[in-house]
Amino acid sequence: MKIPYNPADMTIMVVDDIATNIHVALNILERENYRVIYAQSGAEALQMLKNETADLILLDVMMPVMDGFTLCEILRKNEPSKDIPVIFVTAKVEMDNIVRGFQVGGQDYITKPFNSRELLVRVENQLSLKYTKSQLEQEIEHRKAIQNNLEIANQTKSQLFSIVAHDLNNPFSSLMISLDLIVNHFEAFDTKQLINQLKEMKNSVQRIYSLNH
Repeated sequence: MKIPYNPADMTIMVVDDIATNIHVALNILERENYRVIYAQSGAEALQMLKNETADLILLDVMMPVMDGFTLCEILRKNEPSKDIPVIFVTAKVEMDNIVRGFQVGGQDYITKPFNSRELLVRVENQLSLKYTKSQLEQEIEHRKAIQNNLEIANQTKSQLFSIVAHDLNNPFSSLMISLDLIVNHFEAFDTKQLINQLKEMKNSVQRIYSLNH
């Protein structure tokens, strides 16, 4: 399966209290060009995430002081980490533990000792989902921006048409009034008044002409 992202752009955090387990996961992931960071306790992981951004967390379930389930619950309550995919790593295959992992916000699980190919496939699946979701969200935001720009453009166009219609109506009105006066009251005009009315008509025509050129 061709993955839609570049592994070198992805950071995976491994959380396990046993250094050997961290070393195994680190070797598998770094061979595929993933950037890997690690912590040996829940408290250390939380501290690291204040300064680091992880795209996925491989989280051991059985750890002293703070187990993986508790850490995952904390991660889901914190805004910066609430959407980071979590794959639980566990030696326990009891259904209760698997269900508990999903209940506290885990996306997947893998049992120890794990096969390298299985680990990579599960990692690729979660990162592909995360990447695709991110791309869709960006596309939605892009479309919203386009829609917003179209609405602004339509409002501007409507305002422009209103202004143009207003400007067109005024000279036409002046022209019609002047013509009406001349036609219906020609006898009442002296030469000066007639000239003034003709000038007003000329000005109206010029205004109409300027609006169309």
